[in-house]
Amino acid sequence: IDALGKSRPPKEALHVLQEARLAAVQPNAICYNTVLSACAKAKLLTEAENVLKQMQADQIDPDVHTYTNLIHVCAKVGQPGAASAWMERAKASGTMLDIFCYNTLLSAHSKARNLDR
Repeated sequence: IDALGKSRPPKEALHVLQEARLAAVQPNAICYNTVLSACAKAKLLTEAENVLKQMQADQIDPDVHTYTNLIHVCAKVGQPGAASAWMERAKASGTMLDIFCYNTLLSAHSKARNLDR
C-alpha cells in the first residue's frame, strides 16, 4: 500500500485497502495511516475522511499519525479551520500529540495566511 501511495495515483492505494477489506483481510492502523498519507499528498479530503470512517468501523483507534495526516490534508486543500477541528478532536480523544502534529497545524494556518490563530 505504501509503494502504491508513493508511486501511483493515491486512488490505487484506496482500492487495495478496499480489496483487502472485502477479502476479509483486516488492515491495521499502519495500513490506514499509509492510505491517509497518500490522500493528504493528493489533496483528497473527502477520501481521507472516508478512510477514517472505515478505520473506526473496523474498531481501530486513530493515533497521532492518523490525526497528523488528517490535518495535513486540510492544510493541502486550504482549510485551516478544519485542520484545527481535527487537532481539537485529537486532544479530546486523549491522543498523545507530537511536534509533527503541531507543526502540520502551524503549516495549515501559515499557508492560509491565518497567523493570528
